[in-house]
Amino acid sequence: MLYVYCVVDKPVAIGDLTNALAGGVIESIQSSGLIALFSEFPGDTVSVLRENVMSHDAVVGGVLRETTPLPFRFGTLVTREQIANFLEGRGSALKIKLEEVRDCVEMSVKVIWTPAPSHSQGLEGAGTSRPGAAFLEAKRREILGDEALVAAANELNSWLKEKVNMFVRQESVLVRPSQKLVLAASHLVEKRQVASYQEAVKRAVEERRDLHFLLSGPWAPYSFVNIDLEFKTHFGVS
Repeated sequence: MLYVYCVVDKPVAIGDLTNALAGGVIESIQSSGLIALFSEFPGDTVSVLRENVMSHDAVVGGVLRETTPLPFRFGTLVTREQIANFLEGRGSALKIKLEEVRDCVEMSVKVIWTPAPSHSQGLEGAGTSRPGAAFLEAKRREILGDEALVAAANELNSWLKEKVNMFVRQESVLVRPSQKLVLAASHLVEKRQVASYQEAVKRAVEERRDLHFLLSGPWAPYSFVNIDLEFKTHFGVS
C-alpha cells in the first residue's frame, strides 16, 4: 500500500522531506499536471501513534514551506492505481481547490468557557405547591436558560469574527453552546497576513480574560479542501 500525504501542482524538493512513515522514502506520481506525494507502507492500517502523526505533519509541513498542498488527512492508504486514477479523473476539480487556497494556511481558534451563573439569573419563578405548575415552571426555566446559552455563544462567535474577519479568506466554525468547548473556528489566512491575524487574535484574547483560548497553526488547509472526501466520492466509497 501507499501512504499518501498531499497533492501539489509544482515540483517540490523531495530529498529535503524526511520522517516518512515506517521509515519509508518520499516518492511522487504525476498525472494531469498534478503530483501526489507518498511513501510505501507495510500494512493496510495505520496506528494512531504519536510518531506516526508527527511524521505525517512533518512531511506535509515541509511541503507547505515550499508551496500550497492539498493535504490528505492522517492515515490515508491507497494503491498506485487508485492515486493515478484519482489525479487523472479529478484533476480539474483538484486544480480549482488549489486555486481557492493558494498561498494560504489554516489557523485554529478554540474557545472554552464555563457558562456564567448570570445566564440563568432572573429566570427563577415564584414557588408553587402544585406539582403540575412546578413542572411547567421548571421547563420554562430550562428553555429560557438554553436560549440564553445559545444567544451568548452566538454573540461570542460574532465577536471573534469581527476581530479577525479582515484577515480571513474563508472560515469553518462549530458553535456548541452546551459544551465547555463552545467554539471551534478554522480560518483560511493568506501567508502574508498570518502575523497580522495572530496579533488580532492576541488582542482578542486579552479582551476576554473570562475565556480560555486554544490557538494553533499555521497548518496546511485541511478544513478547506476535504481532499479525502473528494477521493471517496471519486471511488464511490462511503
